[in-house]
Amino acid sequence: MKDFSVEKIGNTNEYFALKMSRTDVERILGHPLLENNNEFRIDSTYNSGIEILYRNEYIVVISLLPDSEMVYQTHRGLYIGLPNKEVKARFNQKSEETLSSSNINYLYDSEIDDVIKKAPNPPKDKVFVYNIEMNVITGKIQKIRLWDNQAFTSTGQMQ
Repeated sequence: MKDFSVEKIGNTNEYFALKMSRTDVERILGHPLLENNNEFRIDSTYNSGIEILYRNEYIVVISLLPDSEMVYQTHRGLYIGLPNKEVKARFNQKSEETLSSSNINYLYDSEIDDVIKKAPNPPKDKVFVYNIEMNVITGKIQKIRLWDNQAFTSTGQMQ
C-alpha cells in the first residue's frame, strides 16, 4: 500500500499511510490544529497542509492541501504544484479516469497491486479499491486526496 502513503520531502522515513493508526500519525505530525468530530468519523487538520479523516481511529482519507507544497509528497512523487502533464509518468503512462477538466482520478486495486481503469463491484465486507484524486488548476496540482472506496460511507461498508 505504498501508493497510499505520504512522506516528508527529503525524509522518506517520515511517512503516514491509509490504515495507519491515529496514535502513530500523531507521533509524526503532532496533534491536529483543528478537529471536527461526528458519530462516524473524525476530520483532523494538521500543520503544513495535511487533512486526515479517521474512522475508528484509523486513516481512511489523506488530503494534501496547498500549504503542503514543498513539504509533503505521495510515495509516487505527487505533490502540490506538480504540472499535471507529469502525472502520467508517475503511473507509467496508465490511463486515468478524468472526472472533469479540473480533476484527475486513478483507481488502484490492492488485490492485483496495480492501477485499474474501472472499479469492480467489490463485496460489501472487503475494501480493495482505493482512489487517488488530484484537483488541477492552471495546469498544476492544487489538492491531492487518497482514500478507500468505503471512506465516505457511515458504516465503512460500500453502498
